[in-house]
Amino acid sequence: MNARVKRYKIFGSLKTLKIKPILLQIYMLFIFEYKVPILQIYCFKGACVMSMRVDSLYYNHYDVKEHYSPKTPQTPSWKKLYEVVDDRVKSNNENPKSGIYKAHCKLEETYYNSSVSNRARYKDTDSLKQALGEKYLFGDAYKNYSYEQRRAMYENELNMTMYGICGNMNDPHLDGPVKENAALEQATYNRKMVNTQISAILSNAGLDASMLGNMTFSIEPFNHTLSVFGLDEKTKGIVEQLLNSDNNSIELFYHVMQSNRSLIDESVMDKYRAIHDFKEVTGEDLRKYLQTKDGFVDEKGRNALDVYKKALETTDSIPSQFKKVAYEVFSSNLNTLMEKEFATIPNMNLQIGFLNGELQDSVFNPDIMKRLNSHI
Repeated sequence: MNARVKRYKIFGSLKTLKIKPILLQIYMLFIFEYKVPILQIYCFKGACVMSMRVDSLYYNHYDVKEHYSPKTPQTPSWKKLYEVVDDRVKSNNENPKSGIYKAHCKLEETYYNSSVSNRARYKDTDSLKQALGEKYLFGDAYKNYSYEQRRAMYENELNMTMYGICGNMNDPHLDGPVKENAALEQATYNRKMVNTQISAILSNAGLDASMLGNMTFSIEPFNHTLSVFGLDEKTKGIVEQLLNSDNNSIELFYHVMQSNRSLIDESVMDKYRAIHDFKEVTGEDLRKYLQTKDGFVDEKGRNALDVYKKALETTDSIPSQFKKVAYEVFSSNLNTLMEKEFATIPNMNLQIGFLNGELQDSVFNPDIMKRLNSHI
């Protein structure tokens, strides 16, 4: 199957199929020899269209040590970025109409079948690389393409086989350069989606965002608990309950942080990262450690960097392949904070307005903004 979507028409009455005469989509898992695809059936006015699409997943098929090795296949990160969500807040929404998304889909459809065949044929990476090298780099089949293009095809089929993902955009199957969305265009789309998501959450609970008036969301950085200001107590409680569930407050926190990144003081950001990373790995609160000339030390005399290093060895929150980098990043961050008065750095409490179904960046916490002459 060379195309990402192959459609088959089924003619017959909807009564025979026992499907209501409305447009619908039915997902069924097909179990073929290679565990391929998802069946989609679209029905409207008596005719149905069935389509089959590739749905590749990330997995370290050859157990390469330097790469992330999940226990089960995972949805690739690029698919998560472009997933359209309307029942919860998602901090970063990429536009599925973008050239990058279409390019990813094209590469997936191009190399999926060959990747499945390759895994059945080549049991180790050396034989796989040799075969693909002969196919794309050293043989005559692709001699009319530039080396850059042949290298891209080699890498894409190799990575699709080994990991279920690929992304070299110099691949000639893409029919020309891949155009990315402009930063402003992407930011506008992302904000529009977050506005829609918040409004949908409220609407599903019987609240009309356009009728609620002006309100402010405030999110603290430690547990990401969201508080609402500007509403009556009853409505305030409902909105807080909705936005503090399903990770909505966490996603909104990251969205506000990313949207206003240029305004936030670096020291505030460093403090947030250090506290967040320390808690994620150790389960402890870095704020309970005292800043001394020897580092951050708790009441038992334990150094925060030593505690982090020891906990890092056994934690599952960070894949083993990334633990060395995680330690280096955390250590560097602590060294940076040691040069400042940690206790005087404001916590990254984020605020943003919400009016008529739209977030308002004009409402922002001035305490965490960059200063020309910082007191930190």
